[in-house]
Amino acid sequence: MDTIYNQSLSNAESKDVFRDNVSREIREAAQSEQLGGNIEINTLDLRLKEDHIIETEGPPTFCIAVFLDGYGQLSIDQGPPLNIEPGMTVVFHAPVSANGRTLFLGNHRLHCLDMRYSPEYLCSFGVDSLTRLIPMFQHNCSVADFMMLARPTSARLLSIAKEIMNCSMTGLARNVFLQAKALEALSQVLEVLEQPDTNQPKLSKADQQKVQQAIQLIDQEYQAAWTIPRLAREVGLNERKLKTGFHRLVQSTVHNYLEETRLNAARTLLADGAKVTDVAMAVGYANPSHFAKRFKQRFDTSPSQWALIQ
Repeated sequence: MDTIYNQSLSNAESKDVFRDNVSREIREAAQSEQLGGNIEINTLDLRLKEDHIIETEGPPTFCIAVFLDGYGQLSIDQGPPLNIEPGMTVVFHAPVSANGRTLFLGNHRLHCLDMRYSPEYLCSFGVDSLTRLIPMFQHNCSVADFMMLARPTSARLLSIAKEIMNCSMTGLARNVFLQAKALEALSQVLEVLEQPDTNQPKLSKADQQKVQQAIQLIDQEYQAAWTIPRLAREVGLNERKLKTGFHRLVQSTVHNYLEETRLNAARTLLADGAKVTDVAMAVGYANPSHFAKRFKQRFDTSPSQWALIQ
């Protein structure tokens, strides 16, 4: 995994058979744009009527995939499956040609942005190792030299993804804008490769386990009135280390992670037919109006409108 690119293989020598194995439904909904030969942006937005399994073989690449909607599994070279769900970012790195399998579940909307960067392009920035990315992600389904990681999408990365998807520019202006945003997304993911901030407290293995406990508490009891002091007391960690740990492990503040978890839970409850007011209370919002405002800001639609399209 320390090898960014195996120079004995080039993109031209690796056959990408992805499109040969994709159903017509997905193929017609997909939009792909090649930017300058080193960046490719793919977007998908459709409602799947049935499950789709895609067997893939692709060239060396570094990929950042942001899932706004959609459920399924990803696996590489018969490795462990990575479960995908709304609000998740997946980072994939293949220094050589790779085989993989993708499952998208039917009866769900599939809405995602996939940004791919050539390994040579990464090398041009002086990137020579990606192993330091691994501790920053909650899920690691890597196999041998192939890296596949996942974590909740940060607020900034989500904003970048929406700017790309909503771009109405054309021609040269669009090309420049999309390249700039793709580079901004790349910088958000690779930020950890910089030297660590010496002003931030160091986290021992025991500290990291306590941060993980705090994350699990939010995942399981998101409706509770969590504050940083309360969460820190609950797991036996000081507040400064707790905040640092959230930034390092999920690239988010405690508050943003709590709200993201609540809003994702709200979508599930709304899909099951629950009333908006009941959902707001169930996920921890005392004010239904504030809940509706935050939901619309996050998903670009109101809770009631979102429930109708499910």
